[in-house]
Amino acid sequence: MDQHKVVYLSGEGRLPSSNWPGEPSDLALNLPLDASKRLGMRFHQNAVLWCDAKAIPHLVLLM
Repeated sequence: MDQHKVVYLSGEGRLPSSNWPGEPSDLALNLPLDASKRLGMRFHQNAVLWCDAKAIPHLVLLM
Protein backbone atom coordinates (compact mmCIF):
# COMPACT_ATOMS: atom_id res chain seq x y z
CA MET A 1 0.00 0.00 0.00
CA ASP A 2 2.97 2.29 0.57
CA GLN A 3 3.91 2.25 -3.12
CA HIS A 4 0.37 3.37 -4.06
CA LYS A 5 0.41 6.13 -1.42
CA VAL A 6 -2.62 4.70 0.37
CA VAL A 7 -3.08 6.21 3.83
CA TYR A 8 -3.51 3.34 6.28
CA LEU A 9 -3.12 2.27 9.90
CA SER A 10 -1.77 -1.14 10.85
CA GLY A 11 -3.21 -3.15 13.70
CA GLU A 12 -3.70 -6.63 15.05
CA GLY A 13 -6.96 -8.44 15.68
CA ARG A 14 -6.72 -10.61 18.77
CA LEU A 15 -8.75 -11.78 21.69
CA PRO A 16 -7.05 -10.70 24.95
CA SER A 17 -8.41 -13.71 26.85
CA SER A 18 -6.94 -16.21 24.37
CA ASN A 19 -3.49 -17.63 23.68
CA TRP A 20 -4.33 -17.76 19.96
CA PRO A 21 -1.94 -15.55 17.95
CA GLY A 22 -3.23 -12.22 16.66
CA GLU A 23 -3.99 -11.58 13.00
CA PRO A 24 -2.42 -8.54 11.33
CA SER A 25 -4.84 -6.05 9.81
CA ASP A 26 -4.79 -2.71 8.01
CA LEU A 27 -7.32 0.11 7.94
CA ALA A 28 -7.08 1.94 4.59
CA LEU A 29 -8.54 5.44 4.63
CA ASN A 30 -10.34 7.48 1.96
CA LEU A 31 -10.59 4.75 -0.67
CA PRO A 32 -13.48 4.55 -3.11
CA LEU A 33 -15.41 1.28 -3.09
CA ASP A 34 -13.88 0.00 -6.35
CA ALA A 35 -10.34 0.64 -5.09
CA SER A 36 -11.19 -1.09 -1.80
CA LYS A 37 -12.43 -4.15 -3.68
CA ARG A 38 -9.29 -4.29 -5.86
CA LEU A 39 -7.06 -3.98 -2.81
CA GLY A 40 -8.95 -6.74 -0.99
CA MET A 41 -8.69 -9.05 -4.01
CA ARG A 42 -4.98 -8.31 -4.36
CA PHE A 43 -4.46 -9.51 -0.79
CA HIS A 44 -6.72 -12.57 -1.31
CA GLN A 45 -9.42 -11.44 1.12
CA ASN A 46 -12.94 -12.90 1.10
CA ALA A 47 -14.49 -9.55 2.00
CA VAL A 48 -13.73 -5.95 2.94
CA LEU A 49 -15.47 -3.74 5.44
CA TRP A 50 -16.09 -0.41 3.68
CA CYS A 51 -17.65 2.76 5.08
CA ASP A 52 -19.41 5.43 3.08
CA ALA A 53 -19.26 9.20 3.75
CA LYS A 54 -21.85 8.77 6.53
CA ALA A 55 -19.53 6.25 8.25
CA ILE A 56 -22.05 3.45 7.73
CA PRO A 57 -20.10 0.16 7.46
CA HIS A 58 -20.84 -2.29 4.64
CA LEU A 59 -19.50 -5.84 4.48
CA VAL A 60 -18.61 -6.29 0.80
CA LEU A 61 -18.07 -9.91 -0.28
CA LEU A 62 -15.36 -10.38 -2.89
CA MET A 63 -16.04 -14.00 -3.91
